Amino acid sequence: MILAAWINKRTILLGTLTVVFLLSVGYLISTLVGSANRIVAEHHLKALDYGSDRIENYMKAMGDLLATMKYDPQRPLAPEKATLDMNRLLHGHPEIEDLWLVSPAGRIAHATDLSLIGAAFADRALLDRARSEGRMVLSQCPVAEGRHNQHIDIIVPLFEDGAFRGVIGATIDQGRFRAVLRDIALHENNMVLTVVNREGVVVASSSDEITQGLQLGNAYPVNEALGGNPGQTRARSPIFKDQRFYVYSSLLDDQWLLILSQPVEDVYSTWLAMLRTGVPLLLVSVSLLLWLVYQLIKLDNMRRLEALEYQAEKAHAVAELAASVAHEIRNPITAIRGFMQLLSHRNADAKTQEYVQIMVEEVDNVEATLSEFLNLAKPHTAQQEKCDLYDVLNSVYLLAQGRAINSGVHVIFNVPAQTLVRGDGMQLKQAFLNLCANAIQAMPRGGRLSISAVRNDDKVEVKITDNGEGIPAQHLKRLGERFFTTKATGTGIGLAVTYRIVRKYRGRIQVASVPGEGTEFTVTLHVWTDPGAGGASA
Repeated sequence: MILAAWINKRTILLGTLTVVFLLSVGYLISTLVGSANRIVAEHHLKALDYGSDRIENYMKAMGDLLATMKYDPQRPLAPEKATLDMNRLLHGHPEIEDLWLVSPAGRIAHATDLSLIGAAFADRALLDRARSEGRMVLSQCPVAEGRHNQHIDIIVPLFEDGAFRGVIGATIDQGRFRAVLRDIALHENNMVLTVVNREGVVVASSSDEITQGLQLGNAYPVNEALGGNPGQTRARSPIFKDQRFYVYSSLLDDQWLLILSQPVEDVYSTWLAMLRTGVPLLLVSVSLLLWLVYQLIKLDNMRRLEALEYQAEKAHAVAELAASVAHEIRNPITAIRGFMQLLSHRNADAKTQEYVQIMVEEVDNVEATLSEFLNLAKPHTAQQEKCDLYDVLNSVYLLAQGRAINSGVHVIFNVPAQTLVRGDGMQLKQAFLNLCANAIQAMPRGGRLSISAVRNDDKVEVKITDNGEGIPAQHLKRLGERFFTTKATGTGIGLAVTYRIVRKYRGRIQVASVPGEGTEFTVTLHVWTDPGAGGASA
């Protein structure tokens, strides 16, 4: 029973350690995943900042280049002169397809494409924006009428003494602009950079799957990006048919939006590779560690079991030896006692009678010790028996009174009648008599011995209390061990027999003692339950 309880404690401890370890591993993995998310987000936001800076610098460079051309659409140069200057600029900047000057009235005054001179500028809204905002503006409609190639228009307003004099504009080849986006996205696996206008229409993209003029709608986080602050989200792409990680921000004072996207599996490819290799290694390591711990505990259990088996074998051998010796000695002891009693009945002087009486008492002591040895050697099997606890304790009370007279001990009896308990009456009588005998011996100068019982649900508590010498604290744990005694003339068998009898009927013994004040033994027994009466008890 002790070994089973010890093994259960070890098993619970091992299970607890395993659960704590697995929770720690789960927390570690969760922390790593959180760290991975933060690192990935920071990495993509940096890539977004880099792309935004590249695009803004590119467009601002175009705007600054146009601003260096000090033309006045209201006082136009000779067509040959203007065309020559514009073509010279085009030659140095191949990404510019066309250059043109537009008057405040919306007429094209000069253009590298001579067929446009004098024509009305098609995007009147763009002209009005340049006038009202007083800064470089970008076309929101990426496809112009009459153009063979897709393009992007940049317009720089011209002012003189605060008066609006018109605009100078350039048409940027969309293919050149896409090359800039592809150069930015080249360093990441399957990364796509897309520039859209405020209506969610594609201006340019590094991917051939996303064409200029495509209306993205809710497919991309356009509305989130319009707020001006960089952000991130994760969603399924209806274009690429995969789960993608998005980061976004506004461009050029919210005129355009830049959206960066990448497949989730590519985003976490490094971390997934680490998990694919690290988690199996971690699980193998944990399994090996748990196996080693289990083997150590198993080995320790086997050693303890062997020690307990050795102690049990030794105790069994001692018990058999005790029984054999007791049987061998008992017969001559019985004969000696008989002859002594015969001598005591013959005419003898008082001194001889006294000596014979002492000899008979000592023989009785030897007989009692032999009886204890025999009880200690009996098998520990318990039977379903019932007995009246009142009768048992009343008999113990009468015997204790007889022993207590010579010691000046007053015995108090307080036990309710008709209390049936599980156990053999003779064995329980011996157990309680041993406790009372020890209590009387602990009060050589007199005292008070109390025998009481109280029922508590399906159990009965019997208390044997004395106000004798008490038991030192260091000895309390050893009470009930075979051959352990604190008395000079004791054998250490009586209490061992008592503990064995009580445990035999699944009872329990508790001891409370204060040196110099007394000791209280509490014996808990089970109330008898009739198996055929559906759990009814007496």
